[in-house]
Amino acid sequence: MLHHYKNKKAFTLAEVLITLGIIGVVAAMTLPALISLYQKKIVETRLEHTYSLISQALKMADADYGDSQYWTKDIAGYQGTGNDVVDVFLNTYFLPYIKGYKSGIVDGYGLYKLGYNLRGISYSGLATSSRYVCLNNGVNLFLSFGIGRQGVVCVTILVDINGPKAPNVVGRDLFQMTYSLYDGILFMSGERQVTGYGLTYDKIIKYDDIYTRCKNGGNTLLECGALIKQNGWKIPKDYPYRI
Repeated sequence: MLHHYKNKKAFTLAEVLITLGIIGVVAAMTLPALISLYQKKIVETRLEHTYSLISQALKMADADYGDSQYWTKDIAGYQGTGNDVVDVFLNTYFLPYIKGYKSGIVDGYGLYKLGYNLRGISYSGLATSSRYVCLNNGVNLFLSFGIGRQGVVCVTILVDINGPKAPNVVGRDLFQMTYSLYDGILFMSGERQVTGYGLTYDKIIKYDDIYTRCKNGGNTLLECGALIKQNGWKIPKDYPYRI
């Protein structure tokens, strides 16, 4: 029996190399974009989850101890050291209401010692020893407090999305939340401000103003997280910095 085979032309080496080159170019163009999308998703997801976790913990504390404005005998107006204030807040109103964590003290110069930076400038926030909490989702929290004319008025919570991993840069993987003791409100720093000599964060900041402060840099970089929250926990397309 005779078999007839049609001649089939194989790819030449040049054609194979051209094809591989095209694949390489496409991969080089798309891979960085995919990595960027993945990194942004991590920031968005963990920031929202951490905000929700802290908010729920404080609501449970509120249910057990009453409105946070009545916590003043323990925290607000307290004249002890800063670490004493944070310890009371952590051990009474926060840690008992979360699961899966480790906590401790960062000695010396706090975040400065750990190598955090503010767009290339070493960040000296929390320059004294500070309290930290490592959550089971990989997020690290650093807590301090804010003082007004009437004593302690808020607790500030720095949120490191990916713990000790790089880049450790404010506005990229480090953001700040504030809990107002007198308002009982948790918000991303920059969303609200105290007006006059009051104790309450009654001034709500507009998105455009938050954007300007975030873009201008300096310590206001800590307010960049407010842009993400205001945008439905999504990093805005015009976010001033690369995540």
